[in-house]
Amino acid sequence: MRCRLICPRFHCAVDACYSSGRWHCRCIPRGGPAIEWVNKRKIRAKDSVNTVWWFSKTENPKADVTQVLAPYSERVKTFIADPKKFYKAKSRPSGHDIAATFGKDNGGAIPLYLLQIPNTDSNSPYLRLCKLLEQDSHTARFPAPLPEFFIKFLRYPAIRVQHDRKCSR
Repeated sequence: MRCRLICPRFHCAVDACYSSGRWHCRCIPRGGPAIEWVNKRKIRAKDSVNTVWWFSKTENPKADVTQVLAPYSERVKTFIADPKKFYKAKSRPSGHDIAATFGKDNGGAIPLYLLQIPNTDSNSPYLRLCKLLEQDSHTARFPAPLPEFFIKFLRYPAIRVQHDRKCSR
């Protein structure tokens, strides 16, 4: 329902979260700088998660998770190398029937919707240009890997990535 209120012309496919490991001002009450509320008064925790909304013109948007697979953990790699050693095919208590093909290597793990991407860039072309022009940089920049993830995940060759200003906040 909240998605519908944000942008009524589109369908909300999912709301993912992005964590940079640092605070963002949306958790700080108006009128007070973050350092005051978090570090000095110690009445707010650091907010390090932002919501990323994925909107679509249709109820069934195109996406391909195989374009953004995460690397397997060492434990999963060991399991894939010899699945019979670690798992016996059987029906789970949930009713899911896990077959012997469960240990198949699919090229990587499906990523979580909590994207953990560091926001530690201190020497990007943007920042260098701001310094050269003696301009302040934007304080709420997102790291380049964040939009790259969604462009890889949602883009098909015939689809153009665009920004809808009417739905911006």
